[in-house]
Amino acid sequence: MKVRGGKRRGSIALLGLVGLMFLSVVFLALVNYCWVWLMRVQIQNAADAASLATVQAFANDALLAGIEPGLSENFAKARGVGVEYAAWNPSLGQPTPLDPNNGNLVPGELVLGALDIPGKMITPEESAATNAARVLLEHVADARGPVVTILGGTGILPYAGVVVASTAYLDHQVIGFRPLGSNPIPVGPIALPATGSDPFQGATTDDLRFHPSRGTFVSGSDGLPEVSFTISVAPAGGQAAAYQTGLRNPADVLRTGTLATDLKSLGGELRLDSQNRLQLPAAYPMTRENLLRLRTAFDEVADGRQVAFAVLDSAGVGDIVVKGWVAARVVRTVPVNDDSFIFVLQPTLMVQGSALTDASRAGVNGGLVPTPTVGKVRLVE
Repeated sequence: MKVRGGKRRGSIALLGLVGLMFLSVVFLALVNYCWVWLMRVQIQNAADAASLATVQAFANDALLAGIEPGLSENFAKARGVGVEYAAWNPSLGQPTPLDPNNGNLVPGELVLGALDIPGKMITPEESAATNAARVLLEHVADARGPVVTILGGTGILPYAGVVVASTAYLDHQVIGFRPLGSNPIPVGPIALPATGSDPFQGATTDDLRFHPSRGTFVSGSDGLPEVSFTISVAPAGGQAAAYQTGLRNPADVLRTGTLATDLKSLGGELRLDSQNRLQLPAAYPMTRENLLRLRTAFDEVADGRQVAFAVLDSAGVGDIVVKGWVAARVVRTVPVNDDSFIFVLQPTLMVQGSALTDASRAGVNGGLVPTPTVGKVRLVE
């Protein structure tokens, strides 16, 4: 007896071929999607690198001083840095190009401006208020051209539009510091007095400017004042106070920076409480010997390095309460007598990855939040 199955086998073969073609299309679509996703990630990485590098580049003393011609030159250099970092992060198989947008026009690929944190909106401007950079990379038909896909040669979904944006900003809402691993934080164990919340507010003396290549101060104004503080064996009102959070002598901490081991009694970090205050464990027992050690340490750090100092709220016999931080360079020390000396500081803009920030603390209880001299560069989107 014969079984006639030829037509059935042909139907099954046809269905199998159709199924194979369908799976092939699905597979190619999946590969195509992964390719576009990879290109998007690469372009986003380039945009993030460019925005972060741009802010990092202009966040310096020229921005803090806010005077011309240094301010405009600073922004121009920062744009160049952003372009370089975009190129160093390749996308689509080549260095990522970025238009510096020197006119700061909107829309533009690189826009500098002032960022409204809650609204995440950037107002284009180049001034002392500038705190953000936005990078926009559009791979669409009327801009850079769409991304060519894996299926480009087939005529099926040959192109894909990719638009990425990245905004980085300088966050001044600093409420403390936390050491990153074994790296010290550049915080000196000294609290500076302040008539308001900022020890440098109202200072007018501006006879010196910092020379970066020499690492020292030279004659000439730079828009940043020099401010003198007194520290003595018997601290009085209006004077600076030294504090000790760990076993190490404050003079050694000033030289090397604050380590995580120095902050064990504070949970490994310096952080203002919800009322923008921090009670430090103990005031430093200031003898003449310790005073001399501290002055020697100040002389050693007068080499151009940036140091963060606490802002004094109150000082008692056994503790010190602070309400924020400022950053400065040590200009010099001046001996007064065996019981006291003067140290001169010039404010500086210090960008520090170990800084802790919290925008909700701004203006709370008279604390120095935000602080104009300390910041942390971070991404918004």
